[in-house]
Amino acid sequence: MFLIKKSYVTVLLSLILGSWHMVAASTHTFNELLKCNLARRDIAALCNVDYELQLYYKALPQESNYAGVPTLAQWKDVDYTYPSIHPAHQALLDAVAPLNISTVCDLGAGCGKVSKFLYAANPQLNITCVEHNARHLVQLRENFETNTGVIKPDVTVKAQIIRGCLPDLSFLSSDSYDLVFTCTVMMHLPFIIAVKSAQEIVRISKRYILHVENKNEGNNWYNMTIVNSPGMSPINYIGIDYVRLYESLGVKKVLYFEFKDPATPATFVVYLGEKV
Repeated sequence: MFLIKKSYVTVLLSLILGSWHMVAASTHTFNELLKCNLARRDIAALCNVDYELQLYYKALPQESNYAGVPTLAQWKDVDYTYPSIHPAHQALLDAVAPLNISTVCDLGAGCGKVSKFLYAANPQLNITCVEHNARHLVQLRENFETNTGVIKPDVTVKAQIIRGCLPDLSFLSSDSYDLVFTCTVMMHLPFIIAVKSAQEIVRISKRYILHVENKNEGNNWYNMTIVNSPGMSPINYIGIDYVRLYESLGVKKVLYFEFKDPATPATFVVYLGEKV
């Protein structure tokens, strides 16, 4: 089993948090931000960006795009029994542990499994979960309020649940949350949409941004975009350079590392940034 040493992450974060450098606020255009990919390709020169955005928004209401799961029980990780959790989820908890925060926003919360783990470890947190899929929203409330024993830990989670979808977070005010995070969500977005989402994530975050995601590079990419509209350019299947992207948006890197998914060929990326 893959284990991430909590003490190592905590010490590393403490050292970096104590000696950060200033990063200039973003002056980059959206097309320049699209160059922040692992293949170093000029996306705007290879496709019609506005058309790609139109295709996404047109397909967004079609929830058949979501593979999803029919029951809350099917969200459980069969290989892990709480308090043992998937390394991706543990990496997120370890990254959050040393942070002095009180408000958190989980974007693409699904059934709320990750937020439940986070709340159980940090019951003082004020958590907001944003989810678009109607079925997942029902499962969120079931997991948090009415059937809490299906996914351990068996706790009632006090959280605000909002229907919404990346990248349109206009319903959330700027600088609203100490921490905004995604866990295996950005990996499901077309690249152009992921970059636009990063812009909005920076806007609504008061301080920290955290991503735990599939690296989306080479054999680690499974064409699993949630909204895959007919005619979408294959250029959208390209890995995000999180460090470069967020530096371009005026966010400094606090933590970045990669690790192998123990169950698949995937490589996970853990990125934590802080607004300056």
